[in-house]
Amino acid sequence: MIVSSDGEHLISFLPWLDRGRLTVCDGFDLARTRRLKVGGVLLRDFDRPLGPAADGYFWVITRSARFDKTPCLSVRALSDTAPEVFRLRFALDEEQVTLPREYLGDAERHWVGRYGGRWQTFIATPEDSVVASYPCTWRGRNPKDRKTPGFSGVWPVPGRNELWYAVDRSDHLLAVDSRTMQELATIRLPRAGCRQILFGADGLAFVQNFDTVAVVDTRTREVLRESRVQPPDWNDHGQKFAVFIGELLLMPEGRRLCVARPFSSDVVVVDVDTLEKQQSIPLRGEPLELALHPNGNDLLVREAWAGEFFRCTVD
Repeated sequence: MIVSSDGEHLISFLPWLDRGRLTVCDGFDLARTRRLKVGGVLLRDFDRPLGPAADGYFWVITRSARFDKTPCLSVRALSDTAPEVFRLRFALDEEQVTLPREYLGDAERHWVGRYGGRWQTFIATPEDSVVASYPCTWRGRNPKDRKTPGFSGVWPVPGRNELWYAVDRSDHLLAVDSRTMQELATIRLPRAGCRQILFGADGLAFVQNFDTVAVVDTRTREVLRESRVQPPDWNDHGQKFAVFIGELLLMPEGRRLCVARPFSSDVVVVDVDTLEKQQSIPLRGEPLELALHPNGNDLLVREAWAGEFFRCTVD
């Protein structure tokens, strides 16, 4: 979930709920929401808002309606204060890869797409020139799982020429040199299913790992500690099964980590050093997405199934 710099708008997309449109919520009146169709294109599961970008804009990456036949991804930039489409560019075509100018500091940008008959992750510099691509892989996945290979995410490591790739449906994180695209190391996570990585100021990375939060040292690439922050649930047959956690959010002081727990109907605040729970904030429904309010202390939360937005305070 993206929050505008002044806190006036929240931008969210839940594929199973929003019916192909972005949901835009008034940051001061969370009951006021509207759905925005991006450039006449309905979004799909792969699509997502990215950002925020510079000058009050954010990017939405969408697949072309012809995506299955031609390798192109369209990227649309929208204003986060008055959402409307103002630019459309193709991120991928047969001749070259061109990317919109997105503000991510010194970090390179990355997109996943099909090119030349293969799924690739493309790396681009701030000048929009492609420097390399990295082929997708099945590594670490169940041999019977032969669905389209790919990555569930790619994250640039701050202050290093290094990218971390999470192999989809696998417990592998691949550390890759962003200049040469040579693999540096494989980081084995406690569980399969990495959807988010947050980097702290002290060289630590906080990995959302299905029902677990893992802390990884970015220098040694070792898992330092882990904690199952979401207890297992019970099914109709009286059997326990693991359930996933939602988004992570690192508080501005860098000492507290907020974790959305949709199956426990709360957001928990844990200490980053011990991963012990400090606070539980009960909410209605199943909280899934988190964002920080511009006041630096309040959380903005979106529920998974009803799509409601909440605002709560961290003690």
